[in-house]
Amino acid sequence: ASFFRKWLRDLAYNQMEDGAVPFVVPDVLKGTFADSLSRTTAAWGDAAVICPWTIYQCYGDKQILAQQYDSMRAWVDYIRTQGSEEYLWDTGLHLGDWLALDSEEGSYFGATDGTLIATAYFAYSTQIVAQTAKLLNRYSDYKTYQSLHEGIKAAFVTRYFNEAGQLTSNTQTAQAIALYFDLVPEQYKKQVIQELVRLIEKRNMHLDTGFVGTPYLCLVLSDHGYADVAYTLLFQN
Repeated sequence: ASFFRKWLRDLAYNQMEDGAVPFVVPDVLKGTFADSLSRTTAAWGDAAVICPWTIYQCYGDKQILAQQYDSMRAWVDYIRTQGSEEYLWDTGLHLGDWLALDSEEGSYFGATDGTLIATAYFAYSTQIVAQTAKLLNRYSDYKTYQSLHEGIKAAFVTRYFNEAGQLTSNTQTAQAIALYFDLVPEQYKKQVIQELVRLIEKRNMHLDTGFVGTPYLCLVLSDHGYADVAYTLLFQN
């Protein structure tokens, strides 16, 4: 806990004035990546929000949330200003599902739409900031970010689901993060988890996820009644 408390102070110190979080902390890249193509990216920058929340869940100590609250809120506010649509993060360079095994030959980005991933993390981080605000008795902020989260969730469904309830990126990662971040409408949940299982079976019971999808895959399967599939994946060589 003390290590991460210190590291998160470093993250806040390296965070840019507009709330963007650099690719690595300490910021040895000096705020840029790949010939200055981008200053930040989804999932990596979301560490500003997800890490304090995870530490709080592990230790039950709200001090880490109080320490990082301004940093957490600044990250979400930064995303909110990106592009022309308040509820979507569909601009800029994103590493996406980095090193996923479903990527095209010679690519590192994975087959999942990078803007789908970015918007999903936008929703997740916003929901965490809302919950954090409530825990810290910042009820005005809670209402603001809870409302923002509802808007992102609705925009995600409109943009990334078709009328048949299928995700526009038909990948293991897309199904997994949409379910884990609670972005799937209730009437579509059964078919989304079934599609995830089908995609795993199609790969002969192997995963093809990258940095983004892998951590959530077994959790999503077990949460939705497919613990047997999760254990099959876990014990694959």
